[in-house]
Amino acid sequence: EERVKKLYKIALYDETEEKRYKDTGRYYKSDYIGKELIKSLFSGTIAYAIMLILWALCSVKKIEKMLVEMDFFDTLLTAGLLYIGFIATYLFATFLIYRIRYTKGRKKLNIYMENLKSVKKMYERDDKLKL
Repeated sequence: EERVKKLYKIALYDETEEKRYKDTGRYYKSDYIGKELIKSLFSGTIAYAIMLILWALCSVKKIEKMLVEMDFFDTLLTAGLLYIGFIATYLFATFLIYRIRYTKGRKKLNIYMENLKSVKKMYERDDKLKL
């Protein structure tokens, strides 16, 4: 009966959570988070560019006025500083989220492995009793 319960837990993990946490078993924590930070850097840059384009489309008159009154360099500097602030915030959030996901996934993977070892021992014990 205990073996059936453990086998059920193993099957449940395989069915529901294996795809979600499969990378936690393949990578070290720093590699996993680093990979996600690199992906987030690209997606954050694309998101910032889209937001900048949408803002520019919505306020063409403001942009014309800004370019006439101010230096082009000041406008680029402001956009660059906003980009750095946006990316820093985005990467910090990514770091926190994937650190938590990795820790949670590792715990679930360890429980899965303990269940596998336990079932293996049960089968080995049964094989010895049959002999």
